[in-house]
Amino acid sequence: MPVVPMPVVMIKKTFFFLGLSALLTHYHPAHADDEVLGEVTPPAATPTPEVPPPPPPTVAQPSAYEEEEEDMMPLSLLWQPGFNFVWNKKGATELQKTFWGSWNVARFAALYDLRLHKKSRFFAAFGLGYTPQTYELSGKKYLGLVEGSRSRFELRDAKKFAHCPMCGKTGSDCKHRSKNWKVEQVQLVTHYFELMTEIKFRSNPHYKEGFICAIGAKVGFLWKPRCTITYPHDVSDDETKHITIQQKGLDFGLSSYRIGPYTRLNWGRVGLWGEWILSPLFNKKRVRGLNGKYTINAGLCFDLF
Repeated sequence: MPVVPMPVVMIKKTFFFLGLSALLTHYHPAHADDEVLGEVTPPAATPTPEVPPPPPPTVAQPSAYEEEEEDMMPLSLLWQPGFNFVWNKKGATELQKTFWGSWNVARFAALYDLRLHKKSRFFAAFGLGYTPQTYELSGKKYLGLVEGSRSRFELRDAKKFAHCPMCGKTGSDCKHRSKNWKVEQVQLVTHYFELMTEIKFRSNPHYKEGFICAIGAKVGFLWKPRCTITYPHDVSDDETKHITIQQKGLDFGLSSYRIGPYTRLNWGRVGLWGEWILSPLFNKKRVRGLNGKYTINAGLCFDLF
């Protein structure tokens, strides 16, 4: 038997193992399944970003006008303190009065508002008012009946009217008064109940906020006027008592009604008001020397509701 040289044997063994290794590598189970089924291993999936859920359906919000209709209080209670001014036509006898003493504090009005249109800023208002007015006469005159008449009046000296409640005498004939006796105050007080109407504009749709401008008219009816006279009465050498005499049950020749326009400017609940009474203060047929008296009134305005 021939002997194979050693290098040849080593070469054959080397090729044998290389071929076996290649065969095993080609038919590896991980690749065998792929070749049999013809499938390709998909690449690794990339994570998809999360989609936020859709927002909830929006609900229609009420408009400013709808909010106003829900929150609005249509009633207004106005407190209108102010001052009274008397305007005299040319040729009329001057009715002297003081400025600070001619005022009205307890002046009130209640108004109910109605919107002219659903989305309008204009309103119509109707209501009632009460106006007491005080005129302090600086000439120490009072309105007294003309002698021999029961319905006509004239300005008379208050000293001659102020009877002493102790002796019933007047002026210097009274022993209970001091020598320097004088009338301290004479006031004419009127009361009117009024029917009112106005048209107003609001700059802000929310009730009673922002700028408010109102223009209207009123008709007032006279109720129980009076005239008061205050004078000092010497009770003793060291004590003086103030006595007030009130004339009641007379109308003093005042007009039984009055009518006139007025206006009001408010910012929120505070503002100014003014009115011009077109009717004369006195009935020209019943008051001597006081024809042609008209009143112009103005002051502050506060909405209490």
